[in-house]
Amino acid sequence: MSSVQSLPNAATWNRSENGVPTIRGTDNHERLNAVPDVDPVLLGGDGDHLIGEKEENIFRFEHPSYTTTTLFDFNPKAEEIDVADLLKNYNITAIHIQDKYPKNVGDVQFSYDTSGVSTLTIKVSDEGPDFVLHVDNFKLLPQHVNFFNQG
Repeated sequence: MSSVQSLPNAATWNRSENGVPTIRGTDNHERLNAVPDVDPVLLGGDGDHLIGEKEENIFRFEHPSYTTTTLFDFNPKAEEIDVADLLKNYNITAIHIQDKYPKNVGDVQFSYDTSGVSTLTIKVSDEGPDFVLHVDNFKLLPQHVNFFNQG
């Protein structure tokens, strides 16, 4: 059970070039909901709340934001967190998973707190925000994240 306050629903659905339903948020903090019986791509950022369905959702991230995005109802058996475009956009070709907070570009930390929230933090540049994703009620591990578009 989450103690995170819910955000208003927003954003619009469209179809990508390959026909996959995609929802992209705006610059506002909002709630992006997957829809039943569709395997969508949800493009998150800017403090959004991403809500999965019991389908094969892809939660894709292209840039960091100054506020943390939170993912709810993540199912690692059917869904994927994809940061490959984020790393590509920042010319990151190698990552270094570590236990402490990221200091250098390409450093990645997975942490988990007693309230049940996992945090994925990636240092993407020397200046500007780090990429930070909270995953509610789930212990996120490296195998749950697609870093470099590897099948």
